[in-house]
Amino acid sequence: MGGIRKTLELKGAEPPAVRKGQFFIISAVIIASLLLIVSHYFSGFSAISLTKNSEMSELGYIGMIKESLNNTAAFSRCDALDEEISSAENFFSKKLAEQGIQMTAAHRIASCNSVRFSFNLSSQGFFSSTDFSYP
Repeated sequence: MGGIRKTLELKGAEPPAVRKGQFFIISAVIIASLLLIVSHYFSGFSAISLTKNSEMSELGYIGMIKESLNNTAAFSRCDALDEEISSAENFFSKKLAEQGIQMTAAHRIASCNSVRFSFNLSSQGFFSSTDFSYP
């Protein structure tokens, strides 16, 4: 048997090298698409939100302001009570404004031993309204 060689040629069939190249390009496109989808999915987890941090600091200011206004009412002379409380409210309003927090405050003096306080804190994404009485 001398070596008769028969080849089978199919019409429209591509050589194996072309099929490997097509497979490589299609695989690269699919892998790149999957990586892009996964990166978009995980990018939301790495986003830094400062809103919670600012809310926590503003919530911390509420207690400090209440304590300071109560101390002002407790340790001020009766004839200077209104002036002392207004001074404390203005002090806090200015200091908080430096940090981007707006404070509006009001008080009502019923007697030397009875004061009603009200203040609001607001900033971007945060609002708090607080009412309390001394004593």
